[in-house]
Amino acid sequence: MRQRLFIGAMFGVFLAVTSAAVPAHAEFKFAYVDVQRALNECDAGKRAKADFQGKVTTLEGRLQRQQNEPMDVGFARSIDDSLAGPSPEQRRAEVQQARG
Repeated sequence: MRQRLFIGAMFGVFLAVTSAAVPAHAEFKFAYVDVQRALNECDAGKRAKADFQGKVTTLEGRLQRQQNEPMDVGFARSIDDSLAGPSPEQRRAEVQQARG
């Protein structure tokens, strides 16, 4: 009950402060920035875009080289085994040991 009373009092104080701070006929202005246009038109935006494109190209090349490399079969098998989890026989053995 005290918590609700405290929250109500804080809300009342908040309303009193905000209504006193804003004049009755305040004029609100709204502005926005077209980020795409800013990137395309300013020099810093053009440089940033070119740098980013260079990094993307570099990473795409590295990824393509990695995809073209033959994968170590033993490594791939160990990944498959770790993702598959225990075999049904291993699960049965674990259950029997737990009951055991």
